[in-house]
Amino acid sequence: MKPKVIINVACNIMMTIFLILLMSYSLIGESTHEILGISIFVLFILHHILNYRLEKNIFHGKYTAYRTFQTIVVIVIFITMTGSMISSITLSKYMQTFISIPRNIEFMRITHLLSAYWGFVMMSIHLGIHWKMSLSLIYKIIRHNHTIKICFKIIGFLIAFYGVYALIKRNLLSYLILQTMFVFIDFGEPVIYFLLDYSAMMGLFIFIGYNLTSLLKNNRTSIK
Repeated sequence: MKPKVIINVACNIMMTIFLILLMSYSLIGESTHEILGISIFVLFILHHILNYRLEKNIFHGKYTAYRTFQTIVVIVIFITMTGSMISSITLSKYMQTFISIPRNIEFMRITHLLSAYWGFVMMSIHLGIHWKMSLSLIYKIIRHNHTIKICFKIIGFLIAFYGVYALIKRNLLSYLILQTMFVFIDFGEPVIYFLLDYSAMMGLFIFIGYNLTSLLKNNRTSIK
């Protein structure tokens, strides 16, 4: 692989790991959360620099159902990342020791909650949109072994199925629609259980993104 491709893959893997860790917030500590937040923002910028050629053509060419879906996901991710960074800076106890920032704590807390959870969903779907490339690389390594391919599909279904259970268990929808504005954290729960549940939910949204992409790519109709 070319160096640029290797850097891009490494960047995506790190962003995925950091995203799951960020969702655990209090369980990993506030300072660790903020360090990871800054790190994922830097990786986010790097990701866009590496994919600049693709993004500069966003307003050119015909828009199919797939391209429209992909563009909407990217725009929402950009909005959530911006919302997360602005709200995290204003809410940060560490930043307040260096600079005095005017802030509406309640508004910024809600902004951070919405940005974090919608960002998690949309970034996971974004992974699903490009999941075929990851599978192609894996299949190339295993030399397109049919049995292993079937095993991967079964594992994918199982992760998505458990992801539905984890989504209900963790009340994810209540945070997305602000039915609940305070995140419940069970500090007696081992961190690994929390991370596994969020990994499964990410797997669910990857599954949704992957299958929606396959469905929309079969629809060649241009949106005028």
